[in-house]
Amino acid sequence: MHEENRRYCPDELWEIAEPLVPPVLPRHQGGGRRRKVPDRAVLAAIIYLDRTGCAWRDIPKAFGVARSTGHDRFAAWARAGFWDALLAAIYNRLGTSEAIDWSRAVIDSIHVRAKRGGDHTGPSPVDRGKPGTKIHATTDRTGLPLSVQISTGNVHD
Repeated sequence: MHEENRRYCPDELWEIAEPLVPPVLPRHQGGGRRRKVPDRAVLAAIIYLDRTGCAWRDIPKAFGVARSTGHDRFAAWARAGFWDALLAAIYNRLGTSEAIDWSRAVIDSIHVRAKRGGDHTGPSPVDRGKPGTKIHATTDRTGLPLSVQISTGNVHD
C-alpha cells in the first residue's frame, strides 16, 4: 500500500469505512472487468482532494487513482448514500468514546451569492436583494463540525 493512502486513510478510518463501501453491482449486460484500484486508495485520494482543494486532474500519481476512476467512484458512492453513512458512523464512534465536547457549541452562518439560483436561493437582505444562499454550521467546542444546513438567503439565523 502506498504511504499516501495510509496517511490520508488511516487504519482507524478504513475500519469504519470498509463495511459501508457499496458493493460492485454486476453489469446487466454481463461481463466486465475486476476493479484494479482498491477502494481504500480511492477514499484516500478523495480525502486528499477535499483537504487540499485540488482538482481531480491534480491528484498525485502516488495514490494510484486516475481522475476518472476517483470521480466515478465518488459519484457512485454519493448515489448509494455512502458519505452520509460514513459521517454517521464516525459520529457514533466519536460519541461512544466521548470525543465530542458538548460543554460549548459554536453556531455561525455565512451568506453567499447564488448567481445561477437554485432550490435554496432567496433575496439577500444584505446585498440589495440579489439572490443568495445561507450556510449554517454548528461545531462543538473543539471545532468538530456537528451539522451543516443550507437555507435561502433571506432566512433569519
